[in-house]
Amino acid sequence: MSRLEAALAELAEAIRDEVRAELTATAAAPDRMLNVDEASTALGQGRSRIYQEISAGRLRSCVAGRRRLIPASAIAEYIAAASPPSNEPVRSLRSFRTGPRAEGTTHAQPIAPEQ
Repeated sequence: MSRLEAALAELAEAIRDEVRAELTATAAAPDRMLNVDEASTALGQGRSRIYQEISAGRLRSCVAGRRRLIPASAIAEYIAAASPPSNEPVRSLRSFRTGPRAEGTTHAQPIAPEQ
């Protein structure tokens, strides 16, 4: 093994040790708690919507005294649950008819793909 290879192996091991130490410190750190205003800003929703999501059980929260707090990890979980899986294409709004509705329908109907 040349000196260069030995130095690179030593550097790689030092980087691995630093990454492990950083991950351990991050895992031990407590989760940041957001109040409802901060959570609504993070999600781009209003306060009422945040309370609705909490009541429906879709957004985790806890009560500290008279304050409702939402863990930052709950925001990430909520976003992940609301996002479509990455392997499924997102449907374009153009795939829905916006003209007059057929009798008996109450919602936009998907247009059949052209063949």
